[in-house]
Amino acid sequence: MNEAKNRGATAAPLTPRGSKRRTILRSAAAAAAVGTGMINAPYAQTGKLDVVKGTLTPLLAYAHLYSAIDKGIFAKYGIENQIDSVDLVASLPIVARGSYDWGRSSNGPGYFNALNSGLSVVGVVDRLTYTCSSDNCLSVSTKNYDAGIRKFADLKGKTIGINAPGSATDYWAGRALAENKMTRADVRIVAMGYPELLAALSSGSVDAGYLPEPLLTKGVMEGKVKILEPVVNIVPGDNIGMMFFGKQFMDKRDLATRWLMAYVEGVRFAQSPQNRKEVIAIVAKYTRVEIPVLEAIYDKRITWPQVDPNGRVDAAKMLAGQGQYFLQTKQVDKLPEPSRIFDSTLLDAAVKQLGGDVKFDQYQLCKM
Repeated sequence: MNEAKNRGATAAPLTPRGSKRRTILRSAAAAAAVGTGMINAPYAQTGKLDVVKGTLTPLLAYAHLYSAIDKGIFAKYGIENQIDSVDLVASLPIVARGSYDWGRSSNGPGYFNALNSGLSVVGVVDRLTYTCSSDNCLSVSTKNYDAGIRKFADLKGKTIGINAPGSATDYWAGRALAENKMTRADVRIVAMGYPELLAALSSGSVDAGYLPEPLLTKGVMEGKVKILEPVVNIVPGDNIGMMFFGKQFMDKRDLATRWLMAYVEGVRFAQSPQNRKEVIAIVAKYTRVEIPVLEAIYDKRITWPQVDPNGRVDAAKMLAGQGQYFLQTKQVDKLPEPSRIFDSTLLDAAVKQLGGDVKFDQYQLCKM
């Protein structure tokens, strides 16, 4: 989903240099990894983990990554992640220059323009795709819902909140307007942070808006808002963002491939229903979201985040959807080539070592 620095998730303390830092320490499961057969020889001999540096913010959307860390899956592949909480767009240049190895993207002008400028980063694996669920929904205040607003067309003349121009929410609003044969002249669109949007919906200063989890479920549980439409209904099958590597990390093929193996294994663990209790506890630990809220999100399935269990991303589809929208609204001057957006070379090697692609629906909670 589209991230925001004021999303409402709890972040780690500030370091002296001004960035929020959270270091993920090696798992106790590391000792059990020696002799697994897929670990590089130096680790198998010494038990020393390769340190990989990344940027992240503590959001529900990374349940799979937290699971891979907490369950010792990265350690099994000889990796210790050290993670700083850095703004999504700000992470692009610092990964490109090699200060960090990996980051995460949102498919919008910031990422497209960075690639167009020649920044040495490339998407390597899915981080969030709206296949049959979406961790963001078009929502209205309970008062407006009770007054008869039940679909997007009912919002003509109303105020709709988005996170920011050029964000995924900007794109979703544009798609919904077009599908309902409306234009921006038919509504008033305002930009604000997600916590402010929930407050604005509650006070009535905004009529509808795109709310992410866990704010969405908290608002519903408190009786403040109702879901009008899950975003997956507006953009079914859309990739929302990827994890990207810098060129220096891409060139460390063995290490980068092992990182992807652990990541994909984490996706499959987090999206297996038999792991529900463990996954909820892990997400609560890393995001500090209350367990009852996470249980409510998980059990309704429609807003629990999903990742392709093989890590695949359809870059051509992304460019035909989000790309064309931002091109037509003049937020980008040109679109990158699909090969600049997503490179599956290392992912292909990682998935092959994991035994090959799995059946897609086997790990889609929203289809179970």
